[in-house]
Amino acid sequence: MKYSGHQLFLLLVAFSFLVLVLPSSAHASTLLVRQGAYVGEGLGYGRSSWPIMTDILNSAFGGSANITTVSNFESATLTDYDAIWVDLGNFSSQPGSSLSANEISKITSFINTGKRVVLVGENDNWTTWDNSILSIVGGNMGVSSSGSISTTYSHQLTQSIATIQPIAGWTATGGTSLFFDAVATLWGTNQNVLVMLDSNAWEDTYIGRDDNRQFAQNVAHWIAPSSPSAGNGGSSQSDNDDALAFSPAEIIGKLQHISPNQAFRIKAQIQRSDAIKMVAVVNGKKYLMYDDGKHKDNAKGDFIYATDPIRLNKSADYTVITYFFNQVTRTKGKIFIK
Repeated sequence: MKYSGHQLFLLLVAFSFLVLVLPSSAHASTLLVRQGAYVGEGLGYGRSSWPIMTDILNSAFGGSANITTVSNFESATLTDYDAIWVDLGNFSSQPGSSLSANEISKITSFINTGKRVVLVGENDNWTTWDNSILSIVGGNMGVSSSGSISTTYSHQLTQSIATIQPIAGWTATGGTSLFFDAVATLWGTNQNVLVMLDSNAWEDTYIGRDDNRQFAQNVAHWIAPSSPSAGNGGSSQSDNDDALAFSPAEIIGKLQHISPNQAFRIKAQIQRSDAIKMVAVVNGKKYLMYDDGKHKDNAKGDFIYATDPIRLNKSADYTVITYFFNQVTRTKGKIFIK
């Protein structure tokens, strides 16, 4: 096929538009990392114990050239970056064991823009540090956490994750917990802040345990706004419980016509022999129904009840979550109070 001079000119103009414009519309995101003062175990971005996590972050941001590291945020202009990451600070009573008031103010302002932030803490050896980062989001320290914990929240951050394994972590009170223990919690009106209170889970020695590596990848893709694997990051993918198309777990009977303050327990049936755990969530509180490690006598088809009684003054929504080896199923319903 032959082209006239005019047609060829148009083709060249179109080709130039693709070359010049498309790269600028798909530019890589930028990340600012505050490297912590604690260097004893080599934990944190670019440190000796985090080469896998460092590579995961570099990949999500299109290379290390798009990630800037600083020792503190005192003179940094946070708004120059698409996201910020705050690595673990120092032991309590040691230099660098807390963010300064200026840094807290800067991070708070950055959060209010809607951009994403990751704050990394640890166990109670870092009480001062943990309280410092939790003060930004209005949270408090909880209790220790180690061993496998199941996913309890459907979100981009928990896609393809059955369990993670904190090593010697801590929980937070407040926020939205991603797992059965609140080691990793989301905060903010836009859920744009992730607090992770166990840096060892992303250490090379432990990142291969359970789904720790998958969680690391999810976090990296979530915090990098233009990461190809991140999805749209909006509520349609991240904040909707139906986003992962969970299969329903069967709830036996209807929870309705309960009198105010009447004690009752949610009843359900084990539908599959490979169930690991079942939890009922009512008004944000979890009620254990089944744990394979504690109820080995239960089998498929058995009826089970929540271990603790529930009392309500008004109607409430509930969710029953069942964990299997490689799947999580949920059923939602409503408890009606007379």
